[in-house]
Amino acid sequence: MYSIGEISEKSGLSPRTVRYYEELELLPGVRRRAGGRRVYGDGELERLRFIQRLKTLGLSLAEIRELNAVYAIGGSTDAMPDSRFTTLRAKDAIVDAIRRSGAEA
Repeated sequence: MYSIGEISEKSGLSPRTVRYYEELELLPGVRRRAGGRRVYGDGELERLRFIQRLKTLGLSLAEIRELNAVYAIGGSTDAMPDSRFTTLRAKDAIVDAIRRSGAEA
């Protein structure tokens, strides 16, 4: 179990950003101790890393929220609409092309 400071350090996000993601329901089910302090586990850490990867691909927080909701229902990316996969593949290809061109420069 991690405190908000620990999860921030491990994820590379500020505590404010972690709270904001929780507020937007991108990080659902965060537990709290008796005193009201947030407690995070490995699942929340993985979700934060997933959000960061999707942001790198250029997805908006609204798109990420939609993907999170679909994932929560289906438990896998198989439940995601084909159009979302097409969008993700296109964005991923763009990011890869940019990385390759930067490495060649």
